Amino acid sequence: SFWKSVLSLSAGQVIGQGITLIATPVVSRLYTQEEYGEFGIITSTATIIIGIIGLGLGSMIMVAKDDEDAKKIFRVTYLFQFMLAVLLCGAMLALSPVKCFFETTISYEASILLMFAYISTSALVSLLNVYVNRLKLNKALFFNPLITAGCTLLIAIPFGFFKFGFIGLMLASIVASFLASIHMLRYGNPFTAWVELGDVRYVIREGRKFILFQYP
Repeated sequence: SFWKSVLSLSAGQVIGQGITLIATPVVSRLYTQEEYGEFGIITSTATIIIGIIGLGLGSMIMVAKDDEDAKKIFRVTYLFQFMLAVLLCGAMLALSPVKCFFETTISYEASILLMFAYISTSALVSLLNVYVNRLKLNKALFFNPLITAGCTLLIAIPFGFFKFGFIGLMLASIVASFLASIHMLRYGNPFTAWVELGDVRYVIREGRKFILFQYP
């Protein structure tokens, strides 16, 4: 069972990386260095924010006492992440008259909205990877790298050909995370109930050790 899981996950990664490797010479000629730079500054800023909003609670999903408990933790954790993302991106927009954290060829407001979409979908797909891994749904995880590679081929390349700039790279990443999330939700959906106040209290109470020790 262990080696079957390893081979399944490894095969998906190898095939996905192979497709990406083949597509790279094409993509790198459709986008300029400046466009890659703009893509990099937004995604690297988003990565910092994702680290801030994570609260270290992702690992709590894996060690939950049962699957229903894992669902509750998942829902509360993603709610926290989404609310914190709204708060931080909203603060960046509010500060824009006096401080812009980066510059791109599109408006700062549009860049923040793109970054928010990237954060929301990336945070969701990351949590779903943990949840689906807990359920040992290796078949679902096998296809995630293929979805990402497919979005590079079907979105990044056409958008680069039509000179959409770094927006093409952003949309490819956002759509890849969104489709991977939809794919995993088909196999294991933790959104089977609303978040209740008791769930929030439970996660705060039981998850304090993750927040205190893993989050820093």
